[in-house]
Amino acid sequence: MAHASEEFRLVCTGIDHDSRLPRKYTDEGQGAKKNLSRPLEWYNLPARTKTLALVVEDIDAPDPRGPIVPWTCWVVAKIPVTLKGLPEGFSCKEEEAGREYGGIKEGNNDMKVPGWRGPKFPTPGHRLEFRLYALDDELHPGHKVTKERLLEAIEGHVLGAAVLMAKIEI
Repeated sequence: MAHASEEFRLVCTGIDHDSRLPRKYTDEGQGAKKNLSRPLEWYNLPARTKTLALVVEDIDAPDPRGPIVPWTCWVVAKIPVTLKGLPEGFSCKEEEAGREYGGIKEGNNDMKVPGWRGPKFPTPGHRLEFRLYALDDELHPGHKVTKERLLEAIEGHVLGAAVLMAKIEI
């Protein structure tokens, strides 16, 4: 059994010690400090990992017509294994961030636009789930990446998944 320090894990330096995510990472922030993608770091990729993919969802999002249905905030594919994380505010700025981010593909969230979109929270108690997938093959999710297409493309290629949960401050 692997020690905690050896496990594939995902951390966010923007989450405080109570697992709370500050408002600036949501659509509830203020001015320029609003809707920033979070700073993420990962450690101990499984052996044979060739690429990474990330899905972030509000797992407590209510569907006005019925049950709770996760709301997709961010889909990121083709993350190179040479990277150890993504900086704060990375979303939709990969061209500005330099060559090391050049091959990354941001997919459409549930607002039907590419990149990070933190949801508005009509009720308290929402949690965001960050799920980083280590994959044994390069991805080919198509031209328009969505969570559904990404999950279909990675089927049978997941070496491991690192999960991080965050509570939302509102």
